Amino acid sequence: MHDKSNYRVAGFGAGFLKALSSRESSFCLMEKLYWLIVITRDFSLFITTGRWKSQFHAQQSGMDLFGITYLEKNLVAISTSRGIQIVNHQTGTIVGNVPTNGECRGIAYNKGALICWVRSIGIESIQLSNFSTKTLVQIKENTDRLGISVYRNRIYATDYSNDAVSCYTLEGKKLWQFKNESVLKFPRGIAVDNNSNVYVAAYKCVICLSSDGKKFEKKLSAKEGLYDPSALHFDHIKK
Repeated sequence: MHDKSNYRVAGFGAGFLKALSSRESSFCLMEKLYWLIVITRDFSLFITTGRWKSQFHAQQSGMDLFGITYLEKNLVAISTSRGIQIVNHQTGTIVGNVPTNGECRGIAYNKGALICWVRSIGIESIQLSNFSTKTLVQIKENTDRLGISVYRNRIYATDYSNDAVSCYTLEGKKLWQFKNESVLKFPRGIAVDNNSNVYVAAYKCVICLSSDGKKFEKKLSAKEGLYDPSALHFDHIKK
C-alpha cells in the first residue's frame, strides 16, 4: 500500500484542490500531457501543471454537467442532463453531440465506445463510430449513480443513492458489490490502479477496495482535510 504523503495530483497544490472541493466537480487527467481537466456544474476548467490555463462555458440553458472522460486527438466527452457533448479541449469548441435516452451521469471511454450511466436505464455502451447503443446493465430505478471507470475488461461503478460500489464484466455480468455504510457513504468518483485495486471518493474519505471487493482500506479522511471529494484519477503511466 502507498504512503498517504504520496497522494497528490501531478503537482497541483492542496489549496487549489481544496477550492475545487467546494464545488460539485469531476475531472480527468490526460496522462501523456499531464493536464488536469476539471468540469463543474456550470462550466469547464482546463488547467495545466497546477496553473490556470483556460475556461469555456459548455453549459446550455437548463442543462447540467456531470462527468468527463478523455477520448483522443484533443477531444473529451462530457456527460450532461441532455446527452453527451464532444469537446475539443484546445479550442473550447463543441464539435459533436451524442444522444442518450436520459440524463447521462458517470462516463468512461473504452476502445471506441463510451460507457456511461443513463438515469432510469442503467449502464449503456455507445459506439462513437455510429452511435449504436447497447444496455449492458439494466437499472430502472431513478437513483444517482455518478462514477464509472473501465479497466482490463471490467466496469466499476458507484451508486451514490445506495452507498455501494459494483464491478461488472464488459457484457454486464455483476461480479461483486461492496456495501458497508460504516465506511462508505455517498460514493462518487472511482478509479482503478494497475493491480485492479479500486479507489473511491466518498463522503469525508477516499477508500481503496481490493480487486475482488472483499477488503477495504481508508486512504484519506477528514483528518487530512478531506470533506466531500467528488472525483479522482489514477495515473497508469507514471509510477
